[in-house]
Amino acid sequence: GGLGDWVFGMNQMYKKGKLDKSQYDQLKAVGWVPHDGFGSRTDARRWNTMFETLSAYKEEHGSCNVPPKYPPNQSLATWTMTQRERYTVGKLPLDRIDRLRALGFDFDHYERENKRKANWEKYYKELEKYHQKHGHVNVKQTTDKRLASWCANERKRHSAKRMSNEEEALLILLGFKFEIKKRGMNKKERDMWNLRFDELVSYKEKHGDCRVPCVYAENKALGRWVQVQKKKMKMCTMDDEFKSRLEAIGFEWTIQKRIYNANKHADA
Repeated sequence: GGLGDWVFGMNQMYKKGKLDKSQYDQLKAVGWVPHDGFGSRTDARRWNTMFETLSAYKEEHGSCNVPPKYPPNQSLATWTMTQRERYTVGKLPLDRIDRLRALGFDFDHYERENKRKANWEKYYKELEKYHQKHGHVNVKQTTDKRLASWCANERKRHSAKRMSNEEEALLILLGFKFEIKKRGMNKKERDMWNLRFDELVSYKEKHGDCRVPCVYAENKALGRWVQVQKKKMKMCTMDDEFKSRLEAIGFEWTIQKRIYNANKHADA
C-alpha cells in the first residue's frame, strides 16, 4: 500500500545517504528501524564486527586513526578508509556517522595529514635548494627565517618521536643535524649572562614575575636579553645549564593570551 511504499522510499533514501538529519530524527522518534546502508543483514553484521574491531584498536592505540597500510589487519584499514570515502560523498548513513563520532573517529584526519605532508614536501624542496646553493643545511635565521623555523620544528618533532622514518631518512640524506652542538661561552660572555640573570632576579623580586617587556625603558638591555633567551630556546640552541637556572626562577618561554608592553609596571 501507500504507507509501505513510503517506508520503502525512506529506506532507499537512507541507503543512499540522502535522508537529512531532521527527517532521520523524526523517523527514529516514532520507532523507525532503518535497514542497513546496503540493505543486507549480512552487511550490517559485518559493519558491526568491523566497528567492534575499530573499538579494540582504539583501546590499544589511543585513537581510531588506522594507517592506510596496516599489516596486522589490512581489512580494518580498508574499512576505515571506506567509511571516510562514503562520508565525504554523503553516502554514510547518519546512525553510523553518530556511532563512529561517539567512538572518536576523525573523518577529516587524513585530509589534514595530506595537507601537512604537502606542506612538509614544499619545505623539504626549499631545503634541497638551500643545500645546492650553500653545500649544507645549517639554515640560520638571518639567512632564511621561515626555513630556519621549519628546521627547528623538525628537530622538535624528531625529539618527540613524531617524525616518520621516511621523513627522517630524507633529512639525513641532506646531512640534516637533529641535534645542534651548542657553542660554549667564553668568560666575558658568561659574565655578561650572569649579570643579566641577576638583573632578571631583581626584576622578579620587584614585579613578581620574569615577564620583562620587549621594550623596557628602565633596562633596555634586559628586555633584549630576555627575548634572545626565548629565541635560543625556540631554535634548540639554549644551554641546558642556563635553561635550568631560568626555569628555577619561574621564567616562561611563551606567554599566551596576555600582552605585556612597556607600560606594564608603570604604576608599580
